[in-house]
Amino acid sequence: PWSRLALVCRANPLILVARGELRRAAQTRARRDRAEPLARPTRASRSEVPAVLHMVVNTHTAESCPYRAPENSQAMTGVMERLGALAKEYEAEVKGAWGNTAAHRMFALIEAPNAHVVNELVEATGLIARGTTEVYAVRPLATIQKGLEEMAATAH
Repeated sequence: PWSRLALVCRANPLILVARGELRRAAQTRARRDRAEPLARPTRASRSEVPAVLHMVVNTHTAESCPYRAPENSQAMTGVMERLGALAKEYEAEVKGAWGNTAAHRMFALIEAPNAHVVNELVEATGLIARGTTEVYAVRPLATIQKGLEEMAATAH
């Protein structure tokens, strides 16, 4: 069984291919190698790369809602104050914060070197204890559109 298998490491590392499939894999590789390479968007130098923005989305339950009880309100107010106060210590900056009361969600846009820093920041503030917290790296839509236009221009 295992003696009839071979490892093919080409575009995808460690793809296990049965012996009967080796010829087909070689033909596919040959076709791919003959094909015209895909156009790649150009990368800016490090000094031109903007800081990374992260959208932090915190969702709490109706039971833990700050509007439900004064202690919940005080706890969330304390978390938000710590978020702003601790951001500099984590080399981060809170660019803005918003809430959707009906959906029980809070949003904060944080500029930081990477998502690990943002994760450590929300842990230090206690935000993760106030519901479910998700961190997303985000870019302005204008930046995304510019990248798409550059890629389209180099494809033709």
